[in-house]
Amino acid sequence: MRKKFQEHDWLEIARRDSNPNQTILRLKRQAKRAIGDLALLARKLPNDNQKAIFNYANIQELVNSILNVNTETDARVEESIFNWSDIEIVPDARRTELAALLVRRGTDFCIKEYQNVIQPNHILNEPILSQLLKSVDICRGISNEITLKGGASSLLF
Repeated sequence: MRKKFQEHDWLEIARRDSNPNQTILRLKRQAKRAIGDLALLARKLPNDNQKAIFNYANIQELVNSILNVNTETDARVEESIFNWSDIEIVPDARRTELAALLVRRGTDFCIKEYQNVIQPNHILNEPILSQLLKSVDICRGISNEITLKGGASSLLF
């Protein structure tokens, strides 16, 4: 199945499949099991063993794929000083929710690291923490607005 997906998109595979409904159900089960297995490894493996699995390149590829980020297109957009007229903007509540969740979890982790390692003085932390938490709130607000405008999706937080 991996080879089919490397060569074709789902619509092409489904068109040629004798029972596409059964195939998609099987793929969903396998994907959920794989995600569960990865979560189990992240919980149980020692940190030094996790480095080969949960590294920047692997996670970046996964996150970019889930959020449908085309790094080549994004680089061209940045170079052209955000020429958004060439990009079709379609509200995507699910991906926006996932992006906001990543921001929230990542920010929580960075805040803890900052407080414990970089700057343990809580008085000096206040302005930085306030800005980080404001970013989380902004992402949550964007996610909620997209969900309201773009279709139903279960809010994660």
